[in-house]
Amino acid sequence: MKNLKAKLFFINLKKHCFYALKSRSFIFSFLVFFLFYFCQDSFKSKYPIFSDSFISQSLNYDARLTIKFAKDVTKKVKDDFFAKISFSPIVYDIFGYDIAEYNKESHIVGSDIKIVVDNILKGSNIKFIKYNIEARFYGLHNAVENTQNNIIHNDIYKEDRFLKIRQAVNFIKQNKIKFKKQGIVVVDSAPDFTHPNLENRLKHHNNKPIHWLSRSLKSNKVVDIHGTSISCLASGYRYKKWFGDSYILPLIINFGKSYLSDIAIGLKYFNKLEKDGIIKFSVVNMSFISNADLSILYDAIKSMNNKLFVVAAGNVFGEVRGILDSLDIINVYPAKWQLKNKITVGAMNSFGLVSNISLISKHFVDIIAPGENVESCIPLSNESLYEKIAGTSASTAIVSWVANMLFSMNSKLSVNEVKTALFLGAKKNKYLSNMVKEGRVLNVCNSLKYIRLAK
Repeated sequence: MKNLKAKLFFINLKKHCFYALKSRSFIFSFLVFFLFYFCQDSFKSKYPIFSDSFISQSLNYDARLTIKFAKDVTKKVKDDFFAKISFSPIVYDIFGYDIAEYNKESHIVGSDIKIVVDNILKGSNIKFIKYNIEARFYGLHNAVENTQNNIIHNDIYKEDRFLKIRQAVNFIKQNKIKFKKQGIVVVDSAPDFTHPNLENRLKHHNNKPIHWLSRSLKSNKVVDIHGTSISCLASGYRYKKWFGDSYILPLIINFGKSYLSDIAIGLKYFNKLEKDGIIKFSVVNMSFISNADLSILYDAIKSMNNKLFVVAAGNVFGEVRGILDSLDIINVYPAKWQLKNKITVGAMNSFGLVSNISLISKHFVDIIAPGENVESCIPLSNESLYEKIAGTSASTAIVSWVANMLFSMNSKLSVNEVKTALFLGAKKNKYLSNMVKEGRVLNVCNSLKYIRLAK
């Protein structure tokens, strides 16, 4: 479908190639053309969301409509509209949007669904604000590396010289800082609920672990090691001895089966639980990227302005990262959204510099954290052997843990105060100034000190 952002990716790339020929040096033009003609297939195969096969199938009568009607539109008018376009409503009023899915039993043959929706909306004079036709979400996150390394329970990252965790531990002890338990919402694939390192990190209600499951999934037993690793890191399991005791609130989606709008539905669910006094959370971890600029998710994050969303900058293959970023042609969401309650996190290597696998941009990457060979809490053959993971997924989870820890110190802290603590506490590196906003590198101790001294 020509109107898909995935398709626009390559159209924009061709435009940039043409621009490069007209206004840049011959050498740079040659490099851009080389990237387009020789890396296109590799890029598509590595990231299926950009492949032609995905584009042709994505709206092949397997779609979801998220639409924000005007306030005076009645439910009957909405239902009649959905019936005309062969969509079945599944939920109403999710941050002001109604959501419907395509009815495959009465599909519209030979037509672009978006065109049909456009024509009916215009012809019926139905008042609406905005809408999106949504394909299933093929999220991009890092795979877990099956490498092994002998480490000890509650050991500290070798990157401690950047994070200053040992200094943070001493600061906490000296000031007798107490932490209050609270939750952290983790948007990811299903964690292993029976995992020995996760069982005690779950919040229970009516003798069942609290979680939200995408309606496209039938069971939370669709376990993925990515979801388990990220949940462990985001809840600070490896540091529970020193830094409080957070619990995770899994918002379970499945890359390839779920829709991005599922996340908005899950967020509203957790909002309700908090309103009912069952849970408390201040941080949402989003270790994924998408090329879909979906308005319902944007509005959901924006409306939850008392929550801090920590999102991944995204991973790319290093050989073309610099060129792609300099041309500013890759749209990654939620990373690029300009929202006051969002932090975008890039990955750092063991030298304190941006990792080759991380997207970079001084315009939308706010801070970097460890993202290579990060020890998770997923034991292998025995409890002294752990999985290692790499990518901005891990970096995002680490920043989420620190942000959640700051909120746990003082429940009255605002999102802006925690963001300020993370940013002013960050160790600035002049070599990163053109890659990350103000060259910020996460520093746990300085962020703790800022909150403590400011209060």
